[in-house]
Amino acid sequence: MLSGRLSRGQIFSGYALAAAAVLVISLLLGQISAVLPVQYIGYLGLVPIFLGMRMLLANIRRDKEVDDSTPQANLGAVGLATTLFSNSVDTILVLAPLLLDSKSRFDLVIGISYLFMVLAWYALGYFLHHHAARLQWISSTARWLAPLIMITVGAYIIDNTMTDIVAG
Repeated sequence: MLSGRLSRGQIFSGYALAAAAVLVISLLLGQISAVLPVQYIGYLGLVPIFLGMRMLLANIRRDKEVDDSTPQANLGAVGLATTLFSNSVDTILVLAPLLLDSKSRFDLVIGISYLFMVLAWYALGYFLHHHAARLQWISSTARWLAPLIMITVGAYIIDNTMTDIVAG
């Protein structure tokens, strides 16, 4: 959005394609993982915890900011979807265990929440597009907030809650 190379329709289409692909892959991985013995499902929460910790350590080690001024080709909606999807491995690694660890009646709630968040992030991106110069602090904040969210979700997956397939 910030580069201005794609139309709003192309951006929304590419974002929607990537979000749908992430949800479908997460659901499939969640179903494939169902062959795990049920008492070990909660341990899949270690994946987002370790991924979040790895991201935090990378942020600490980072000496300088990444230069995003490199020119990018205009690949359209499919190119944008591919780029967004390739950067969504962390989302898949969080969402798949969460879907697997939860009772099936909560999967719909998780799916609807995910779709709501997709729309919220798109709206935030649209807002930032118009106010980017005044809101540069968001990038540095998100760099630290995203790993903490992943660690929290991982801890939730590990913890026995009333939404788990097998409580206690």
